[in-house]
Amino acid sequence: MRFSIIIPVHNGEKTIERLLGSLIIQRHAIHEVLVCNDHSSDKTVDVVRQYKNLLPILVLNVPDEIGYSPGNARQYGLDYATGDWAVFADADDILTFNAIGYYKKAIEANDKARIICGAFDEVNFDPFFVIEHMSSPLAWVHAKAFNINHIREHGLRFHPTLYTHEDKYFTMLNLLDIRLSGFEPVMQDVTTYYWCRSEGTIVSRDNGKYPILSLVDSMDAIIEPVRLLSEKYGLNRDQVIANVGEGLFQSVIEAYYKFQGAVFKWGDSILEENNLAERVMERISKVREMTGWTNQDIVDLCYENVKVFNDMKGDTVRTIGEFVPYQTIHEFLNV
Repeated sequence: MRFSIIIPVHNGEKTIERLLGSLIIQRHAIHEVLVCNDHSSDKTVDVVRQYKNLLPILVLNVPDEIGYSPGNARQYGLDYATGDWAVFADADDILTFNAIGYYKKAIEANDKARIICGAFDEVNFDPFFVIEHMSSPLAWVHAKAFNINHIREHGLRFHPTLYTHEDKYFTMLNLLDIRLSGFEPVMQDVTTYYWCRSEGTIVSRDNGKYPILSLVDSMDAIIEPVRLLSEKYGLNRDQVIANVGEGLFQSVIEAYYKFQGAVFKWGDSILEENNLAERVMERISKVREMTGWTNQDIVDLCYENVKVFNDMKGDTVRTIGEFVPYQTIHEFLNV
C-alpha cells in the first residue's frame, strides 16, 4: 500500500518546512512526496531540496502552458504519482502525526474503499490552537486519501479552468462516481489535517470578497460533476435527486445567503462585478433542469429542511460576517 503525497506550491518558502516536518515523522508509510512547484519566484525549491535525504521527494516544475492554479498543479502531480493512494496537502498546512497510519488502517478494514474521508481542524500555528473542528468536510481534497487506480480507470480529473473551488469539484466528482460505481466512501470523524487560513492565499484575497466573487465556481463545482456523471451513467432526474439532490439544493441556498450577505456588506454593486448575479441565476436554472424542480419546489424544500437552511446561513456568517437579509427566499426565487 503506497501513499503519494501531492503538494501544490506557489511561493511557499516560509511555510513548506512546517509541512515537510509533519511528513518526516511518518516517512515509513510514505511512498513519495511530489512537490508541484507552480511558478514560484522565491526560494521554495531550494528549501524543499534540503529535505531530499529525509523524505522521498520529487520536485515537479509545472509547465508554463498548464497555467497557474492549484487544481492544475495537483493534477500534474497526480499524473506523475506512482503510488496506490493520493493524499493532497497545501504548503502552508500540516498532516497530523499519524494521518497516513489512520488511512492505512481504514483501507485495510475496508477492502472496497475508494476514498477515505477524515476530518480537519482550522488552526493557528503560532501559538498553536484549534479554531474550529470540521468533520469529514466534503468540499475539500484535504483530510482524504483517494484511490489512484479508481481515479485513472474512471477518468476523473481536476477541472482545468476552475481557479477556485477546484478541490470541491474534484472531491464531488470522486464521491459521486464512487457511489454510482457501487461503492461508498469511508467517513470517520478523525482529525488527519491541520488547515491554516494564511495571508496571501486565494481564500484571503479580494478584501474579504472571495466567498462572493467565487460563488459561480462554488456552484459549478457541484453542478458540473453531476452533469458529467449523469451523461456517463445515464441518470434520470429521480436518480440525480437521490444521489446528489441535497448538494444541489444547498448550492441554491448558498447563493441566496451569499447574495444577502454581499449586498448587506458591500451594496448592490458587488452583484454586477463579473456579471455575478446573471451567472448565478444561470446556475440555478441548471439545477432546475437537472432535477425538474420549480422555484416553488425549492422554497418548499427550505421549509422541509429548516436545519439545513439555517446551517447554510451560519456558514455564510462565518465567511463574511453577520448580515441582515434584504430578501426572503421567495423574493430571491421570484415565487
